[in-house]
Amino acid sequence: MSHSARPSEPPPPELRLRARPGTGVRRRWAWRRWLAGLAAAVLAAAGVVLPPGGVPPAEAQDPTPSTLVSNLTQTTASSFGISNATRMRALGFVTGSNSSGNTGFTLSSVELTSVRTLTAQQRAELKVELWSATTDNKPNEMLKSLEVPTTVSAGSVTFAAPADTTLSASTRYFVVVRYNEGGTTSGSYFMRTTEQTAEDGNAATGWSIDNNSWEADPRAAVTSWRTSTRIAKVAVKGYEKESLPQITLAATDSGNNPVTSVTETDADQTVTVTATLPAAAGSTGVEVALAVSGDNVTGDDYALSPTTISISSGDTSGMATLTIKGDQMDEGTETLKVSATATGYEAEPLSLTIVDDDTAGVSVRESSTDATAVTARSVQVGATATYWLVLDSEPTASVTLTPTSSDTSKATVSGALTFSVTNWSTPQKVTVTGVAAAAASDGVKVTHAVTGTVGDTNYPTSLSIGEVALTVTAAS
Repeated sequence: MSHSARPSEPPPPELRLRARPGTGVRRRWAWRRWLAGLAAAVLAAAGVVLPPGGVPPAEAQDPTPSTLVSNLTQTTASSFGISNATRMRALGFVTGSNSSGNTGFTLSSVELTSVRTLTAQQRAELKVELWSATTDNKPNEMLKSLEVPTTVSAGSVTFAAPADTTLSASTRYFVVVRYNEGGTTSGSYFMRTTEQTAEDGNAATGWSIDNNSWEADPRAAVTSWRTSTRIAKVAVKGYEKESLPQITLAATDSGNNPVTSVTETDADQTVTVTATLPAAAGSTGVEVALAVSGDNVTGDDYALSPTTISISSGDTSGMATLTIKGDQMDEGTETLKVSATATGYEAEPLSLTIVDDDTAGVSVRESSTDATAVTARSVQVGATATYWLVLDSEPTASVTLTPTSSDTSKATVSGALTFSVTNWSTPQKVTVTGVAAAAASDGVKVTHAVTGTVGDTNYPTSLSIGEVALTVTAAS
């Protein structure tokens, strides 16, 4: 081997320093980069050319997980428990900054201290989850379910996180411990607690554990979280994410104009989603997998094709078609997110606001073919008059409307009308029968209300529906 194949410089000084708490992960990555340079020099001397970026990303190995924050060595005070009939617990922690540019961290596991050994049934129904936080620092929603080991014994218990569990830098999260809702176990899972608010000395920079916990009744809404002064003994383990090349996602309309929101109509609308690499794909190309999520977003709201964008060797981008499906339901404004994953890359999700154009309500109209609004009717004694009711948006369940006369001694009205998910847009007739003369000033009217079981929250019993004022004249 030629002497020119040796690296021009020895390892940088910082690689020869003794590691300080919280810096071991960063130093391991620095060693890796220096060794990669050495390998590249050796291969170059041998006439071997590596693709841009050196070793393909798929061959990179994850760093060894380390303790990011812990209070396990703090003095034990007592314990608290959870069961499927009493409460679930949330233990908060805050991540620090990332030396590689705030790219975040990978969570590998969470360690708790168990008071007793669980039976097989208790273990099977135990849930340990990673949750996000609300803006006022309460548990918000479940992000990942951690793996419960096959045996949960007294002492230290490690719950492994899925391989793709990412924590953002400088962000609060919660470890939520609960039993499976509706489970049959009557036992409890008890965890050791501490009254010490300090963290162990091995915490990574900026990481901390909350000085309280949260509890909630699993049979109630998640918004019933309440604070507790007891602090569970916990350790959070993982490693810094190394900065990776960034895939850029963008949405455009048919005229190639940028799109950040789409106003829903009755017809489908399409948006082009483009994934762009920072440099041309190598010889094997890049496969970019797409996924759609969002608050109140379901598969009925969109279609994505293809779900994987294949970017060929030498190309920098590829496209997919996102179809926003039209409907006539009152769904409110929704935020749809398109995320992308590809080996050796990372990407920020693409957000689209879906503005709904439908509003739940009931129209009181002239006839089945005439949509003119009706607010008054005149009818003779012994005769009838009609008007029609129809829903303004598609319900998710049947809606029953009941007309009611304010004075049945003057006029009566026909009975309840039911609108289903299939006939909601077909007007139905209301018949008023005159009983005795009444002037408009007498205030006789027909009111309308949603009655019976409410299957669609957009059509509650409190829904405001127009009234019809009645004038009853003597028979001619």
